[in-house]
Amino acid sequence: MTLHLRGIIPALVTPYDAEDRIDADVTRKVVEALVGQRIGGLYVGGTTGEGPMQTPSERTAFTALVAEQVAGRVPVVAHVGAADTATSLRLAADAARAGADAVSAVAPFYYQHGREQVRRHFFDIAEAAPVPFLPYHLDSAVTSGAGDTVGMFAELAAHQNVAGFKYTSRDVYELQQLVAVCGTDAVVYNGADEVCVHGLLAGAVGAIGSTYNVMAGLFVRLAEHVEQGDVAGAVRLQEQANEVIRAGAGYDNVAFARAVLRAQGFDVGQARRPLQQLGADDLAAIARIVAATPFL
Repeated sequence: MTLHLRGIIPALVTPYDAEDRIDADVTRKVVEALVGQRIGGLYVGGTTGEGPMQTPSERTAFTALVAEQVAGRVPVVAHVGAADTATSLRLAADAARAGADAVSAVAPFYYQHGREQVRRHFFDIAEAAPVPFLPYHLDSAVTSGAGDTVGMFAELAAHQNVAGFKYTSRDVYELQQLVAVCGTDAVVYNGADEVCVHGLLAGAVGAIGSTYNVMAGLFVRLAEHVEQGDVAGAVRLQEQANEVIRAGAGYDNVAFARAVLRAQGFDVGQARRPLQQLGADDLAAIARIVAATPFL
């Protein structure tokens, strides 16, 4: 299967209300604001969206809500990663019925699986998913000694239902190697926002990331500069974005994204425990960062 997913794709925050339930009204507002900034798609239920901390029914309901609001204007990718294969398969089927254009998954987590177990898990999802599948490499995830990621993904790229890979690492050399071995079989999406320009220059067709929730417009312009051959202009925009990323380095990245959205007028609520819970002083400090940064 093919997937027409290019450009800047925010890994969408899941808004919660005061009772820690998914807030549909705020979700619709955030989605509209992002679509209005010419994003290439939306990635739901990933790290930033706290999908692994939600119940399966919440994950499917949020996918359905986002897909309904998007109404086909951009592709919606649902993360279906779980600790076991059966749950990922159920989530993939439910996400497709809910309107997702593709599904994605990290390697199975918690247990220290070997390479063959991770490989089989990804192939099982690729075989069963009714929509295109994007395996997700996450450098910081505790998955196991799966070993040669590029080699394993090269095998996956040949599968007819694997459309591409979300590759979250600052190792742009390895990303470029993945682009090279995939050839025309599958595409690669950069996943580390702080090296977005480098990933695009190394051959990534788009970028999926958390900070695109709060500065999508800047990254859309960055991608356009790369496409037009204006590398210097793209690098300048990356430098500006990295000032914000560096300012948020003292906070959990999910909590920081939520606080910036709050300062921008979107009351997305706190992250779920045990993720960092920001107090009034933290929120005020982050609000000052937003106020002092014109593109936020």
